[in-house]
Amino acid sequence: MPISNQPGRLVMQRQLKRYQRWALGGVICFFAIILLALVIKQNQPVLRTSSMTVTPFRVDFYNRHHRVVMVKYLRGGISRRHYGYARGTLYVSNHLKGKKEKAAYVDSRDKMMFVVDSHPRLTFYYSSRRGKFNDYGHCRVSDHPEIKTFRMTKLDSGN
Repeated sequence: MPISNQPGRLVMQRQLKRYQRWALGGVICFFAIILLALVIKQNQPVLRTSSMTVTPFRVDFYNRHHRVVMVKYLRGGISRRHYGYARGTLYVSNHLKGKKEKAAYVDSRDKMMFVVDSHPRLTFYYSSRRGKFNDYGHCRVSDHPEIKTFRMTKLDSGN
C-alpha cells in the first residue's frame, strides 16, 4: 500500500509547489503594482487650487529683508481642471472677512506658475515640475516690485 501512495503524494507535492509559486508570483505582482502606482502618483501634477475651493489661504508677501509687506486671502471659486493645469475664478481679499474681489487664475505646472489676475496681479512660481507646490517661494506682485517671496498658509475651515 505505501508504494502505491508514493506517486500520488509526489503529484500532490508538485501541484502544491506550483500553487505556491503562483501565489508568490501574485503577491510580488500585487506589491509591484502598488509601488508603481505610488511612483506615478508622486510624479503627477498637484494643483494648489484643488484645496483652495475647500478652505481659504492666507498669503504673506515678503520683501528682500524678510519683512511682511502685504497680506492677501485667497478662496477658490469655480475651476476647470485639465491635465497639468487648471483655470477658473477665485476670491481675493485684504482681510479674512473683508470685501472680496473676484479674479481669474491659471494654475499651470507646464509654465511652473500660479497666476491670479487680480489687482495687483499675483504670480507664484513652482520650485520644480514634479511634486507639490510649495507653501513658500518666489513670487512677483505687480505694483509692488519690493515683494520677492511669499508664504501660503491654509486656514482652518471654521474661520
